[in-house]
Amino acid sequence: MNRNENIEIMKTKILTLAGILLLILFSSANAQEKTGKNTVSQQEPVTITSTPDLYELTLNLVSEFNLLNPGVNVKVINGAADKNSESGMGESLSFVSTKTKVATANEKTWEITVGRDVIVPIFNAGNPFMEEIMKQGVSPEMLSQIINNPDKQNWGTLLGRSQNNTVTVYMSSDETIKAGMENFLQQIQMPVNRISVRTNEDVVSAIQKDKYAIGFCNLVDILSVDKQNLIENVKLLPVDKNGNGAIDYMENIYADLSTFMRGVWIGKYPKTLYSNIYAISKVKPVSETEIAFLSWVLTDGQQLMNKNGFCDLTGSESQSQLAKFNTVDVYSKPEEKSSNAGLVLLIVAMLIAAGVITSAVVSRYRKQASIIPDFNDSISGFDESAVKVPNGLYFDRSHTWAFMEKDGNISIGIDDFLQHITGPITRVEMKNPGEKIKKGELLFSIIQFGKQLSQASF
Repeated sequence: MNRNENIEIMKTKILTLAGILLLILFSSANAQEKTGKNTVSQQEPVTITSTPDLYELTLNLVSEFNLLNPGVNVKVINGAADKNSESGMGESLSFVSTKTKVATANEKTWEITVGRDVIVPIFNAGNPFMEEIMKQGVSPEMLSQIINNPDKQNWGTLLGRSQNNTVTVYMSSDETIKAGMENFLQQIQMPVNRISVRTNEDVVSAIQKDKYAIGFCNLVDILSVDKQNLIENVKLLPVDKNGNGAIDYMENIYADLSTFMRGVWIGKYPKTLYSNIYAISKVKPVSETEIAFLSWVLTDGQQLMNKNGFCDLTGSESQSQLAKFNTVDVYSKPEEKSSNAGLVLLIVAMLIAAGVITSAVVSRYRKQASIIPDFNDSISGFDESAVKVPNGLYFDRSHTWAFMEKDGNISIGIDDFLQHITGPITRVEMKNPGEKIKKGELLFSIIQFGKQLSQASF
């Protein structure tokens, strides 16, 4: 048996030992996960107050959380029914919309963002100009024209055609929608004398009856009972963000509800038509149940946002909100934390043992290998020939690159070496178009089946 065969045998033994250690490690981790994931110990009941517009969402979140944690009792109070809370904000944890947060701005509160409500322009599904509307969309400038100029309040103004059919504009009386529309149309104040201001329900009803009308309400107000489709005779009015008179590929998110929600999430929808949903409290939550509930809402619970007609946060946004808790493993019970500490010690001991064995083997064969070099085996390395490096790129030491296009725009990406290391990428999260960023701030994140690698601007 020659030297190379001896080395291979020892390598096999080391790999076998490492495999056994990893098997023990994963078995222990799985046991911990089965007993500890998404569970909290039984404590005193927790009550969450919700503003009326978020009551159904909050109730669904709480119901799902209680279902996953049978020993926990979280209850919801509708702020409209709480006589001691005119704003909908309770003494402890509350779920509120942007308008309530503004109303309580003078009070010192702890807060996190848990989701977003979406303001949508809508029109009648029987509109005779349907084909043109879906192709061209309506820009904020055109909408502003018909709202501010009574003589231009027709479909000819909106579509740039000769149609003189009058457009009646309906808008919800919700203050959040009014503020969102003022930002969207870049107006100091909406001219309410030229708009029919009604409740959300009345706006939707008016649009269903008037084939030439347009309206503004919350997305949740136009969803079917099962929240999977839009209600009958109502369609989303496409927004021409760049004002070029056409719904481009990057703006084409109005085919169905699922496509629209995806487009909102990745930033294809105007940000001025979002409004935040907050969890607020007069003091930072310390209750194990409250922290566990909020942490779940920011992670697994985010999937319920879309199902209830609201927009979920991006992964980086959820992580930044979770950081406000300044806590680790909020789901673990005290006895599980103790077990985790023991598991860590076991892992450390295993790593030390593996290190000692590896060191001994390397030390034993290093001398022999240096005395009689063996050139029979060809050596292949990971060098510049194994990595694709296109010309004309400016590389950063963090394995990102930049390339200036002919039109002056800058394209950025990661190099081939980093893709060798990470393997297939399943998702990329980036800043929204037009959003400003400073050097050192988060630029984008690449994700591989839940594992995330973030890159700051350089």
